[in-house]
Amino acid sequence: MKLLDNFQNYADSLSPTSKQKFAHLAKEGQNPNYLFITCSDSRVVPESILGCEAGDLFTIRVAGNYIPEYQQDSGVSIWSSVDFAVNSLPITDIVV
Repeated sequence: MKLLDNFQNYADSLSPTSKQKFAHLAKEGQNPNYLFITCSDSRVVPESILGCEAGDLFTIRVAGNYIPEYQQDSGVSIWSSVDFAVNSLPITDIVV
């Protein structure tokens, strides 16, 4: 399967520095300063566009960057992600 092959190639090509970074993130958890809300369009790759690495952005991807108005018990998981980001991570900025 192409995705599995791509993943294996990616894992095999990681530099020792990248492997250390991923090990650190796995052990210490994520500490992104930015909540980045963007389109789920497959042509948009926020980390690449912004020159970020793993752990730099907490990203929510939704069709058309659309976030419906908050309504308690609405069942919209987007708000669960926003809540987690701003209440559990050191988010300093939200970018839509």
